[in-house]
Amino acid sequence: MKAVAILSYAAAVSAAAAGARPQSPGPVAPPKNPNSYEMVTISSLTLVKNIDSHDHVEYVDFVLDGNKAHALNCKAQNPKVTALGQNADIIDCEGSKYRFALHPGTSDANIVVEIWHELGPAFGFYGHETVAINCPKDAKNPAKTSCTQTSTFVSWAIDIDGKLSN
Repeated sequence: MKAVAILSYAAAVSAAAAGARPQSPGPVAPPKNPNSYEMVTISSLTLVKNIDSHDHVEYVDFVLDGNKAHALNCKAQNPKVTALGQNADIIDCEGSKYRFALHPGTSDANIVVEIWHELGPAFGFYGHETVAINCPKDAKNPAKTSCTQTSTFVSWAIDIDGKLSN
């Protein structure tokens, strides 16, 4: 593998020196070890937001599937929604080793869900993904809106350093 990478690099440098556009050498590393990441899926996400309180999330509920979770219910009342990297409420999913936090999306039409799976003391997988939501106005209670996930499910990989997710 190293020889291929070195030869590909040398060919790219030679081509660049000759004025040609270098071609991508393609994948050099072996496929990622399946024990180094986990695919998670969320479905049936529902949020209740209070519009009068700057879109404060009053309630969140979704179903999580992963390596050690099948139809695991994750829910919280009044979770603290913060920017990625800020102190957020980290909420257990039904007392399991899976946890989640919410972060604002880029618009009212999405929210970022961050998932952790504890595999051992201070060790595990984590990552985040943007989930598209639909938040129609409630004619009976204009101060609140109930948002639902627009797709049937959203899947993404979580890993030890969180780099597989967006």
